[in-house]
Amino acid sequence: MFTPEAEKTLISNLNYERLVAVGEIGLDYYYDNAPRQNQREVFERQMEIAGQAGLPVEIHTREADDDCGRI
Repeated sequence: MFTPEAEKTLISNLNYERLVAVGEIGLDYYYDNAPRQNQREVFERQMEIAGQAGLPVEIHTREADDDCGRI
């Protein structure tokens, strides 16, 4: 779950002068340590935040290429 605190931390870290991208974010279905729907929701929100900041993302995906590409 992407807690409000984690989201706030991500957004506040966007202010670092040397920041060039948001990452590593993405989906990992290989281990299934988190429900896939939760992973997708968090990834979508992280992508929105990066887009609003005008930053590229560094993506990690494992066994989730279709969902990652769709998002």
